[in-house]
Amino acid sequence: MLNVPNTITIIRIILIPLFIAVMLLDVKYSNYLAAFIFLMLAISDYIDGYMARKKNQITDAGKLLDPIADKIMVLSALFLLYEKIPLWASIVIAFREILLTAIRLCIKDEIVVPANLLGKLKTVFQIAAIMFVLLELPFFLALVYIALAITIISGIDYMVKIKRLTKNEIINIPNGITLLRFIFIIPLIYYLHKGSLTTALILFALIAASDKLDGVSARMTNQITEFGSGFDSFTDWTFIFSIFSYFVIAGQMGYIWTVLIVIPGIANGIVKMVYAKRRKKVPVTTTAKLAVGFTYLTIFSILINFEYKEILLAAMLFGLYLSMSVYLIKYAMAVSSA
Repeated sequence: MLNVPNTITIIRIILIPLFIAVMLLDVKYSNYLAAFIFLMLAISDYIDGYMARKKNQITDAGKLLDPIADKIMVLSALFLLYEKIPLWASIVIAFREILLTAIRLCIKDEIVVPANLLGKLKTVFQIAAIMFVLLELPFFLALVYIALAITIISGIDYMVKIKRLTKNEIINIPNGITLLRFIFIIPLIYYLHKGSLTTALILFALIAASDKLDGVSARMTNQITEFGSGFDSFTDWTFIFSIFSYFVIAGQMGYIWTVLIVIPGIANGIVKMVYAKRRKKVPVTTTAKLAVGFTYLTIFSILINFEYKEILLAAMLFGLYLSMSVYLIKYAMAVSSA
């Protein structure tokens, strides 16, 4: 875990908050200091990979930490520069990076997709674009759009390779429907922020319907996969965290509710991953399905400002914690029988 390459990666993660703090400073030349720190972070990304290969110290921990550190570094810069970089461009890049990193981490033990020129160009142009924006150099917006185009093209190229290597276990109709649900989260939050409740409710209905449709299509097409189950659960919780975080920011509910919702979500995710590693499958329980369904009902009640939404919220929390307890019991039984 604490070999030289991983240590460099960990230091990079620790220094990212420093970069963010400098970015938020409203002092003279803070952009130059931020650019210097960002450049050092980018160089360290190259150094840890080079040393891991040269010293033959490529580890599972490094494979997990390195891409996470990269994405946090780039995405933090993009969103902190929202006044200069179009928000929609940052969202597209963020979506591509998060989705493909999640897929890469899910399949890293079974399939290796080798790095190619497009992927390396994507990273170089993203870093160059951010540096140009930070230093306020000419044509920085053109460089941002070039980085965006390469990011999209490299993402499509990666998905095509995944489809071929996994024989449709990753890229198929059910997972495509789940992907649409994931995409709909962004415009839903946007229209809620703009006060367009009707449009937001239509998007919410599409999200809720797709949550059932992906499962039905998986059974009808016989395309039930472990990745699909995990991706479906990940999308559900991403939606739940996002919408309740918005409710807190918008003042529609207290932050303590979101904290209470996050706890079973994180616990369920950890138990599922550990369980899947032991048993090679993701556990699905009736309690979890009912809890998620009731969560959708609760979200709808908050959106329309239903009179008894607090009662539904309390009942939803009970269902989530009950689901967490069932997962913990299943895991304990799996361990004891191993």
